[in-house]
Amino acid sequence: MANEVDQVNSGALATTIGLVAFATLAVALAVTALVRQEVSARHAQDDTQENDVRSLRAEQQATLTAGIAWVDQKSGIARLPIDQAMKLTVEKISHDPKMLSPAQDADAAIGAGGAGAESASPEDSSVTDTKAATQEQPAKQEESAE
Repeated sequence: MANEVDQVNSGALATTIGLVAFATLAVALAVTALVRQEVSARHAQDDTQENDVRSLRAEQQATLTAGIAWVDQKSGIARLPIDQAMKLTVEKISHDPKMLSPAQDADAAIGAGGAGAESASPEDSSVTDTKAATQEQPAKQEESAE
């Protein structure tokens, strides 16, 4: 028996190779299907987000170009189309270029040794007095609460 020639069962070997090839093909097809499904889901999500962005942009553009209307009539707040608002702003600045400068703060004038306090107009002093008064009120309320 030691001298017998080994015989290979070629039918079993061919069946095993065929099953391995079929299993590999099945796994490859399953992975491809899953990837395609994921990609299509992401594209659908991107389309939804893109539509959301487009609708938001259209809504914002409509708000910017809408006609004149009251936002809050009691407090005197109105809405203007952006083009008209920019033209009005340019007109106001051309009449009074100081509107572009920030208002002079009372603390900055005091911190500078009073320099500039003499050059402030009466309008500026009333604004700074109002600012100072509104800053003092919360401080007094905090002291009384303690």
